[in-house]
Amino acid sequence: MRLQKVLLIMKLFILDPYQTNASDSYTETKGMGGIISSLVYFSDCLANEGHQVTLSILSESGSRKSGVQILNCINLTVSDISGADAIIVNNNANNAAKIKKLLPSTPVFLWVHIHHDVMFQDLGILAHYLDTEHARSVDGIVFVSESQRRVFLEKFKDTIAAERCHVIRNACNPFILRPQDDEARLFDRKRAALEVAYVSAPPRGLETLLKLWPEILAECPTAKLTIYSGQSIYGITEANERYNSLLSNLNVEGAEYRGPLSHARLSEQLLNTAIVAYPTAIEETSGIAPLEALAAGCSLVCTDRGALPESTAGFATMVPYGNGGDSFEEAFKRAAR
Repeated sequence: MRLQKVLLIMKLFILDPYQTNASDSYTETKGMGGIISSLVYFSDCLANEGHQVTLSILSESGSRKSGVQILNCINLTVSDISGADAIIVNNNANNAAKIKKLLPSTPVFLWVHIHHDVMFQDLGILAHYLDTEHARSVDGIVFVSESQRRVFLEKFKDTIAAERCHVIRNACNPFILRPQDDEARLFDRKRAALEVAYVSAPPRGLETLLKLWPEILAECPTAKLTIYSGQSIYGITEANERYNSLLSNLNVEGAEYRGPLSHARLSEQLLNTAIVAYPTAIEETSGIAPLEALAAGCSLVCTDRGALPESTAGFATMVPYGNGGDSFEEAFKRAAR
């Protein structure tokens, strides 16, 4: 008797009213932040497996090539979500609790990408909701690292039950994993270029790197620093971006500002990049940029903040951040050289 694999097709609804674009034209041509890229690639992967996926964001309704349906959350009704086998709410515990109250028999999961104590757009502090019955109402809470999960369980031990917490780590974008025609020469190209890249949002250590770069360049005169960065990936316009002046008027020898690229274009650049520098002071919940740097064969020099030791799994040159300051900067400079 031959056993056949049976695929259970699910109808899944994913909600994040703080994301504003998930069209193919946007994701194929623009730089994206970690949250929206996670939502898009996760939805696409589920759709490619045959599941029916609706992604509801603050955007015009439509569909992606993968078959994912995009639904404008402004026009959301109970009938839009009532037929779902499961509902995933991104970051907003308040929305998750409201949906669970409307549909008590439907599994509702809270997918948490952010820290408990940060202001996230107009959500306020996530802790405000997790320290209440909001946390108890959902069927499960999904974190992006064990490190993040441990912090939340420690902070909210009275409202978050460990048995309802799960970890699904972030992964690389699909472009970085495409087979290369000439993998044997990949590292020869990287060594020849001697390019150092900064590939994350400006607050994750760009000013520190620019401060250290002249001394690094003095030790390695043929090196060049390329900056693929900008707050536009978070929907922050240049007029409101405090880093805009720094980057648009960049005058640092051996450094070039190119701005944020689409994942497809950035992946191509990383394949010719020797080193990615990530001197972040932020307690990272995951760290997608470091993951993709390693997947592209880059040497990664980063701090040990938050989940970075877990995410990089021993493959990075890791500089203890400690209390920051001169001692950290000196150690990071030595590691980058």
